[in-house]
Amino acid sequence: MALANEIIAVPGIEGITVSGGEPTAQATAVTVLLTKAKESGLNTWVYSGHTIEELVARNDPAIDGMLSVTDVLVDGRFQQEGESLRYRGSGNQRIMPLSGDIPKSRLSSGQGSRFEITLDSEGHMILLGMPPRGFLLSFQNALAQRGISLQGEHWLTHKNKGKP
Repeated sequence: MALANEIIAVPGIEGITVSGGEPTAQATAVTVLLTKAKESGLNTWVYSGHTIEELVARNDPAIDGMLSVTDVLVDGRFQQEGESLRYRGSGNQRIMPLSGDIPKSRLSSGQGSRFEITLDSEGHMILLGMPPRGFLLSFQNALAQRGISLQGEHWLTHKNKGKP
């Protein structure tokens, strides 16, 4: 799978995360991707709007296969809330370790969003993770006050949706 090969070739990454739409709608393709990631020593996370109980109750071999190569499942429907939670978007979602590859202490320590901003050698900004609600607009404004404007297709796409 070309996408898997492209992802695992990225230097310095620890894992791969698959999220919405709904990964279980393409469970077979997601399984192929996650299997390749696991074979390369990467950890695997899946975000699903369904609970693990709902997924298991389906008795779907494709979904069961996907879960078998998932280290952490974040399950449950997203509910718009004001709180900022680590690794999840709303309080009803659960962080479900499915393998022993990621220490439980890493999954449960602290609250709040975790994210990282890096600049590559060409000056491109890369944002990884989930910043707190409203952060991107505040960040853009702070940069603008210093004479720095953010440009680029991805930034503009988010900006134009009114959800920076």
